[in-house]
Formats: sequence, structure tokens, C-alpha cells
Amino acid sequence: MIPGVELEDPPRDLKFEHQTLFTTDCIQFLAELITTFDCKVEKVLLQRAATKIHLDVSGDLPEFSSLTSHIRDDKEWKILPVPERLQNRHVDVGDLAPCDTERFLKALKSDAQGIQVQGKEVPGALFDYGLLVYHNGKLLFENKSGPFFYLSKIESHHEARLWNDIFAWTEEKLGLRRGSIKATVLIENVLATFEMDEILLKLLEIKAGIDGFLVYDLELIKPLQELFLQHTNGKNQLDVLREDVSVTRTELLTMPSVWQWVRHQVTLEDDSRMVTRGLIRDLVEEGIRVKLVDFLQSNTTKDKERLNTAISIFLEVVQKRDFPEFITTYLNLEHTFLASTAE
Repeated sequence: MIPGVELEDPPRDLKFEHQTLFTTDCIQFLAELITTFDCKVEKVLLQRAATKIHLDVSGDLPEFSSLTSHIRDDKEWKILPVPERLQNRHVDVGDLAPCDTERFLKALKSDAQGIQVQGKEVPGALFDYGLLVYHNGKLLFENKSGPFFYLSKIESHHEARLWNDIFAWTEEKLGLRRGSIKATVLIENVLATFEMDEILLKLLEIKAGIDGFLVYDLELIKPLQELFLQHTNGKNQLDVLREDVSVTRTELLTMPSVWQWVRHQVTLEDDSRMVTRGLIRDLVEEGIRVKLVDFLQSNTTKDKERLNTAISIFLEVVQKRDFPEFITTYLNLEHTFLASTAE
């Protein structure tokens, strides 16, 4: 056992996998990674909280920082070229790992602490990243296939700088060439939209872009590949400049948008009705009665239950006093969602 590291025993049916992953050298790597960056992770999380408190208390709106205007105004700098493997990248596959609902729920309800270093639970992102890159980093690099990562939930260029330092440390530790690790940042937070140039600059050597075309259903890959080819020329859009980009919002933004409309009592453009909780409930009921009648008549009981669960979660979230920080975390902890997946 590595000094200062406490690793929980594995479930009885996963001992082989546990021994394969948590070798002595791997645990040593994880311990060094975590002790090197744990305090910095805590610092950026405190900065997140401080920023949110300031905006909530002051009523200020996010804005572009004058301190970094020189970065946004400078048209000369560019991120380093991406490797050939990333130059043909029409569609990325999202989280499609096999789902064992029973085991997932059992893990959520367990009191296991997992792995601790110096008496503290390790940051989940560092643990997942460290485990993957230790076992697969060199292999991916030798096969010209990585290591490539998505960085989700980034809120500021300070967080991007932290990941840049983590990647640089990893490359030195594993003997990888500087800039071998590449990452795509997912812009999922409104504060990050005001710092995208700064985020790119902080990840200058390891950046692979901002956002991507993700699918979570394998059957969508072929039609989306065909759609990409119909509307673009070449194998990528690296030459599409910022002035040419048109951004559209995704379905994931629907709930926070509706929550904001209710919170700020906005009026609809077409009939001047004020958006209230009651109006949202009425519109949902009308949508079920008018637009989803065919679905309800033709689909299975399980499909109907899933629809009802989605409706319940939507109504609960948009009517909450405070909007969940991360919808995925909220769903994993919320009773309606857990009850539906357990059936």
C-alpha cells in the first residue's frame, strides 16, 4: 500500500478487474497526480462559488473582461495544429457504455468512499482521468489515437489553465511528447461563453477545438455522417472562421430557459401572456392532449411511463426556486428519475 493512500476493497465479483486496474505503479501515479493538483482543484471550485455568489448578490450580468481584451483583439495567434487522427471528425460518439441499472443504483446507495489520498476523497475528474491515461496514454499515443479528451463543465480560463498544467505534468510523467494530449472543451456554461478566446489560449498546445457533434444513439451515426457531407466540403471545418459561425441552442437549454422566463416573469412575443408556473403546466397538458395523443396510443406502457417521468422532471425543475447546477447530477440524485430506472 502506498503511504497516505486508502483504497476501498472491491466488490466480490470485481476482484480481478480491481487488481488489473489498481496496480502498485498505478496507485503511485494517482497519488502523485492528486497530491500535486488537489489544492488547485479546490481553489478553482472556490472561485466558481465566489463568482456565482457575486452575480447572485450584486445582480450583475456576466461580461467580457477588460483585463483580457488583448487576447480577444489579437487576430494573429492560433492553437497548434491538431494531429491527423482529429482532422476527420464529423461525429463523436457520446456516453454509450453498457448500462447495468441494478449495479448503478447499488453503487449510488453504497457508503463506500472509493479512494482517499491524505485523508480526503479524491476529485472524481482527476481519478477518472488518471486511471485512464496511466493505463492507455502511451498505447493511444503509439497508435496515433490520442490521448484525446473532452473537458466538460469548464466555466473559466482559470480552469482551462489548470487542465493545461495537468496535461503537461502527465506528459512529463509518462514520457509523452509535449502537446501529445489533446482536448475539446464543451461550452456548457454561460460564463465560459465570455472566455472562449482565453480558454483557447490557455490550452494553446493541447487544444482540439470547442464543442463537437455528439450522438448518444449508434443508429444516428450514419444519417448524421451523411448530413455532414451534404452540407460541408472536406473532412473538417477547421477553416470556418468565427465570423462565419452560427450557433444554435440545444434541447438541453430548454429547461434553464423556461426556468429563467418564469423567474423573471417575461411575456410571450405572440400574445403577451406572462410566463408563469401555471402557464407552463397548462402548455404541458395541452401538448400531451394535442400533440402526443398518437404517441400515447401507439407506444408501450414502458414508453408512456418514461414520457410521464420526463414530464414530471421537466415540471419539477422549471418550477424550482434554484435551478440545479448540473442537470445530470440532479437526475442521478432525484427520486423520480431513480425510481423510473429501477423498474
